[in-house]
Amino acid sequence: MPASEALVPNVVYVTQCTPTGSVPRNPPTTRGWQAAPPAVQTGLTKPNSGLAWNHGRRQKGTIMNKTELIERIAEEADVPTSEAQKHFEAFERVVTETLKGGEEVRITGFGKFSVKERRAREGRNPQTGEKMKIAASKVPSFSAGNALKGAI
Repeated sequence: MPASEALVPNVVYVTQCTPTGSVPRNPPTTRGWQAAPPAVQTGLTKPNSGLAWNHGRRQKGTIMNKTELIERIAEEADVPTSEAQKHFEAFERVVTETLKGGEEVRITGFGKFSVKERRAREGRNPQTGEKMKIAASKVPSFSAGNALKGAI
């Protein structure tokens, strides 16, 4: 730890490696040290979720569930959560019924919901290794639009 510098609370000091990748045996007191970020996550924690939040927005690498998405839509649209939930459920029903009918849903700039057909194929039972036939099926698919791709 640097002797000549003032200690900063909540900072962990670690040594920098030399160009060969080794740590100096007797590190200099004024160089060769750098401050490492604190080990704890900062920001607000949403009650009962155990997930880190930062000013109402989620940290990178976490997953937003349906309830959180509806809450966020309500917040962005400045409407009650119950109203946002009704609209979201209506959106789900319309997309589902359209896909069942064999059509696709295109939202310009956002993406396209469609149905893809999987052909019949041969697979293996993972427990026994025995060959088995997997029937053909239809699966929902989403393809992101250019505006969505560009935003990410």
